[in-house]
Amino acid sequence: MRNLLLVGTALGGLVVMGAPASAQRVDSSVPYAPSAMASTQQTQPGVQVRLAGRYRFIAGAVSQDFDSTANGKLSSVDFTDYARLWPGFDAMAANGLQYGAQLEIRMADGSAARGNNRGNLTYRRMYGYVATPTLGEVRVGSGSVGAVERMYTGQVMGMIAGGLWDSADSTALLSGASVNPNYYWYGNSNSNNQTKIGYFSPRFAGFDFGVSYAPNNGNFGGDVGCSAVGSSCDRLSESANSADTSKIRNLMEAMVRYRGAFGPVAVNLSGGWYGADTVASMNNAQAFQNVSLGVFGAQATVAGFTFGGITTFGQGNYAMPTFTGNRITGRTYAALSPLAAGTGNDSDLITWELGVSYTTGPYSMGVAYSQNLFEGSQAVSTRARDQALGLGASYSMAPGASVFVEYLYGRRSETGVDVTTGRASALNNAGDSNTIAVGTSFNW
Repeated sequence: MRNLLLVGTALGGLVVMGAPASAQRVDSSVPYAPSAMASTQQTQPGVQVRLAGRYRFIAGAVSQDFDSTANGKLSSVDFTDYARLWPGFDAMAANGLQYGAQLEIRMADGSAARGNNRGNLTYRRMYGYVATPTLGEVRVGSGSVGAVERMYTGQVMGMIAGGLWDSADSTALLSGASVNPNYYWYGNSNSNNQTKIGYFSPRFAGFDFGVSYAPNNGNFGGDVGCSAVGSSCDRLSESANSADTSKIRNLMEAMVRYRGAFGPVAVNLSGGWYGADTVASMNNAQAFQNVSLGVFGAQATVAGFTFGGITTFGQGNYAMPTFTGNRITGRTYAALSPLAAGTGNDSDLITWELGVSYTTGPYSMGVAYSQNLFEGSQAVSTRARDQALGLGASYSMAPGASVFVEYLYGRRSETGVDVTTGRASALNNAGDSNTIAVGTSFNW
């Protein structure tokens, strides 16, 4: 903790010494949020090429359960950093047709302790679009194409400091899924990067709507050499392998949104549905239920304050079962996933979040809390619960340069399940974490 305080004091000194009076707040939304992937459609004939980017450095102190064993112990202090690039272009033809594309290039998994492969770049998401002001927009690709991800509202968590639990930034300091409850399926790229096609209407009297479709869970380049016996094949419609029958097919989304103002109060409301089939079971493979979820959110901004709330509910899970033969014996944590059918434990997924933020000039601060209730392990009859509290503040030193500080508390629990292994047990039925992080963010 002493090291963290020294880091925070040093950063605070830099803020005070280097901040110009005209500094403006930098958007702190997380990279996979809809705002970060939205196009800036041209309004005049021509082509605009852009290369957006972000670099962040974070120093943190972590206290978490399960960070020591008989063979070793984790340090409580760590540094982490990452970079991302968003190259793209927007254009308008002489006849008024608007079109463009965007890529997201980011660092690959940094799990390797050392070596050149740790910082390799990879495509994460991409999209292209054509649009007119009167007919709306058709978008294709595997990033911000789904109607739910692009149009949901009410999640304030990602707009505070470095994104709190709705980011992979400070949460990267934590080790293990057993204390890491940051699953928001409606904005999480692991749940939403299927290759899709979407239509988004023009805005009428404050209302607009969107619909999207994906034939399966695949993205990027298709399945080369795909065959009916290959478990890596996204085009499967039936399978005798339980690892395949959990895959989704025919993913459909529909959303309606309203944006308006009532005097000094700006209002944003949204609601919709997310549904998908699963690969059919053959030869005694585990069958999985279809996914069907509603999502509703509301947000209001007045006098610098933003209040928001979002809830989702329906048929789904945040965990995938593990098998011994065809028998479910445990689970692994996952982003949005289907429930295994016929187990007798089929509890619905329920998530909710409330938050408030305040911005004045270059300063911003806020707090948010969320809970996720889900089936978890279908080897036991209890339900799993994720709880996440975050609060933080940020300061814009200059356009494109900001500092932030945040505190995160997380808890994952499930009675009768060891949260470190996903197996039935009377031990380790809950895991807690506390994180304090200080970071710098450079955006262009």
